[in-house]
Amino acid sequence: MANDFFEHVLNPTWKNLPSESKEVVFRNVLRYFVNPMSTIENLRSVKFEFGGITNETFEVTIDGREFVFVPGQNEVILGWDSGLSGLSGLDCSEERQELRYAFKRYLNQHLTGFMFLNQDVQEKDLSSEKLTTQIVEDGINLMTSELRKVDIPAMLVEKKPNFVGLRFIGNYSVVTGQLTGAEEPSPETLEILEEAVTPDNSMEAL
Repeated sequence: MANDFFEHVLNPTWKNLPSESKEVVFRNVLRYFVNPMSTIENLRSVKFEFGGITNETFEVTIDGREFVFVPGQNEVILGWDSGLSGLSGLDCSEERQELRYAFKRYLNQHLTGFMFLNQDVQEKDLSSEKLTTQIVEDGINLMTSELRKVDIPAMLVEKKPNFVGLRFIGNYSVVTGQLTGAEEPSPETLEILEEAVTPDNSMEAL
């Protein structure tokens, strides 16, 4: 492995590599960091875009599960401590909409909890109460993590969740009652699945 390998898997070096060099680097990632007994197939180049930033990387199937390579970056700024500063009400981008929805949920939960804990507030008409800019500023800063710099290493990220402590045995169809997967299901397994997904319509359940 070349001495500059770990530099190549980090942005901005990764971003500036030609596509052919990126593939060489990624194949080395698979060679040195993936179990040699694993089945590796369907390696393909992909592009992702978010917030106006485009990143070229690779996806690969390892033992039947899809992974995507995420290049790392040092001194990434995370968190927020600027309140409303920089948050335009006219900004309709997806990330801004997500922030608005999250803040709306926060305000609803905060108000509900505050009223529950304060009897005087419960008996008070809040229809005339004003939501001040300072309340919004403080709320945004409370619901976001602290501002910080972190070094994020390169990662192979599985595209679908893989639950720890569970073993995948297949996909169960509630319509046909069939279980399809890498191994033949036992009658006991099918019985457990059927009981788990079949509603109990007996009088005792009612």
